[in-house]
Amino acid sequence: MRFSGEVRVGAQGWMRPASGPATTFTISVVEQDHIFTSTSSLPGAKLIFEHIVEPAPGGSRVFVTISVNGPMRGVWKLLLGRTFASAAERNVRGLLEHLDGK
Repeated sequence: MRFSGEVRVGAQGWMRPASGPATTFTISVVEQDHIFTSTSSLPGAKLIFEHIVEPAPGGSRVFVTISVNGPMRGVWKLLLGRTFASAAERNVRGLLEHLDGK
């Protein structure tokens, strides 16, 4: 995952899933210290990563929901479904590295 600049709605970055095509993403939702959602375009579908941050003892807990919407949803779920968990972990680590660097 690569991202530079300010975390804001409309900002763009780049990511390469473990399997599947490299793609750009656009930040579609930001609520400071609570929600971060990015959307990527795939042929015939949108790949959506939603990150929800909640306070936890000693820090924060991050929940990630990954969804695929569009007419080619089923095909992309078959192609990428097994790699979603590792992609989510890398996505969060990349986001945290970016934020820690600010």
